[in-house]
Amino acid sequence: MVVTEAGIVTGWGSTNVAPPGYLQLVRALTRQYGSLMILDEVGTGFSRCGRLFGMELTGVTPDIVTFAKAITNGGAAMGAMVANDEIGQAAADKGIFVSTFGWTPVACAAAVQSLRVHQRDKVWEKAREDGDYVVERLNRELAGHPAMGDIRGKGMEIGIDLVKDRVTKQRDTERKMKIVQRAFEGGLHVVGDNQSTIQLMPPLTIDRQTLDEGLDILIDSIKSA
Repeated sequence: MVVTEAGIVTGWGSTNVAPPGYLQLVRALTRQYGSLMILDEVGTGFSRCGRLFGMELTGVTPDIVTFAKAITNGGAAMGAMVANDEIGQAAADKGIFVSTFGWTPVACAAAVQSLRVHQRDKVWEKAREDGDYVVERLNRELAGHPAMGDIRGKGMEIGIDLVKDRVTKQRDTERKMKIVQRAFEGGLHVVGDNQSTIQLMPPLTIDRQTLDEGLDILIDSIKSA
């Protein structure tokens, strides 16, 4: 059994992007050896990475896929698992489905409406355009900065890797923490959970003015750290 994210291997924290062909190779190996492929779309699903679901970036269909977070757009707590027909039928015939917070009417209604809005407004297109804009601006304004190891991501899930040395790629956790603190003092909350990476996951509905205001604070914080 292989469990992985779609398009971004380590979405939480390090934001390492899988190389082209990675997921197709994993899918081929799981079929060759009769193993299950499970995709975690908790972070990459619902337009975050520039497609409705991250797995659309690679054209791979898993045996099982998991969803949460954006499935209800924060309207209610909900998680879901989707399986292929064979697994789904076996589970339906033999499984006992119980849950303390599962399938509440409010959560189910929020999930259905959230999906409708994503499909109606093609939210993934805005996420892709905004993500390209963020990466382009960061690369342009931080070009040559000695702490810039890498700027990577898909859509509106972007990682900024900070280094002490651009040649050796030695990580700079201390600088990362300074940047996170300075950004917070300037009015911007950013996540720096990984050892040396700041992860950006802005709201998909963010307007360009607000996005620019946040980028101004972040870029100034990086330059002054």
